[in-house]
Amino acid sequence: MKADGSPHPGISMHHLPVGAGVAGFIFVAGTVLVFLLGIPSLRWFLAGSIAVGLAVAVALYLIHKYLPSHPLRDEILPPMKQ
Repeated sequence: MKADGSPHPGISMHHLPVGAGVAGFIFVAGTVLVFLLGIPSLRWFLAGSIAVGLAVAVALYLIHKYLPSHPLRDEILPPMKQ
C-alpha cells in the first residue's frame, strides 16, 4: 500500500533490464515456466506451436535441399547461404 492508501501498481515487465546471453535465456525460460505452471492449458498450445514450428522448419529445409533451382521456389523463398 502507498502512503495515500492506494494499492501499489506492482512490477511492470518493461522496467526489468534483461540483455542477451545466458541471463536473457534464464529470464525467458523462467517466465515461460511460470506461465506454463500458472495456466495449464498453455502446455497444449506450446506443444502444438513447437510441432508446427518443427514441421515448417523441416519443410523449408527439404525444399531448399531437393528443389535447388525450381522457379516457384525462387519466387517464394530467398536463396539459402552455404
